[in-house]
Amino acid sequence: MAQRGGGKGVAQGRSVFRGQENTPHAPASKELARERLLRHDACADARAAEINASAAEREISTLRNQHRSVLEVRKRELRLQMNRAKNKARLEREAKEALAEDLRDLHQAAERVKQAHINAEAQLNEEIAAHDAAEREADELRARLCLAEEEVAALRAAAAALAPAGPALADPAPADPTPAVAAADPEERLEELGYEVGDVLGSSTFGRVVACTHAANPHVLYVAKVMERTDPLVARMARKEYPMLQRLEPTGMRVPAPREPSFTPTHAVLVMTTRCAGPCCRARWTACA
Repeated sequence: MAQRGGGKGVAQGRSVFRGQENTPHAPASKELARERLLRHDACADARAAEINASAAEREISTLRNQHRSVLEVRKRELRLQMNRAKNKARLEREAKEALAEDLRDLHQAAERVKQAHINAEAQLNEEIAAHDAAEREADELRARLCLAEEEVAALRAAAAALAPAGPALADPAPADPTPAVAAADPEERLEELGYEVGDVLGSSTFGRVVACTHAANPHVLYVAKVMERTDPLVARMARKEYPMLQRLEPTGMRVPAPREPSFTPTHAVLVMTTRCAGPCCRARWTACA
């Protein structure tokens, strides 16, 4: 390009100076003309070089701009690709975290279901054990009821044995007590019958049947069944069989200790009283502790 421009400039300069050489005003010296021609060629070459440099700079600027545009486009494309990759990685990470959380929730739910199953099975076993225990207790209560019925029969037999002493141990009227009856000693009456206070009239699994008196009314003979331990089954059975059952306050109860040292006054007592042997005789059962 520079050669084309330079050649043209040199050709133009030479044509001008060559035309001037034929004029009457042309320089006389050829060397001077040659120097001028050389200077003119040099100036033309310099201008051509400047033009070529400017064109090269413009071309370089154009190429740089084009390259910059290409680079910007490429950067934008790479940035978009990088953003897509980041979003994809973020979505994958969130999906993995959500899946891990769902797995933890499922594991915890499975553990809760398993624990609930274990608790339900344990509760079922407890209910089965309680049912078995209730059945055993019912069997035991039925057995104790049979024994209590035997005790009632023994108490009835003891009451029947003491029935002839009823008139001698009858209570006087509350309004006008007779001196003879008031002075009667129930322990002497027991001796007349052949018994002593604390004598064992019968025995069974639940305890002993003893003869005793009551401190509030010493003229009433009591046939007491002393329990080895508090047994509400016998009291319930007695209440059911004898509707006239009453509760006696323990403050007025005097149960003489028998000759056995194992007896204590804190044992439950089932008492039957016999006031007389006549038609007005009533058998009353009383439970006290």
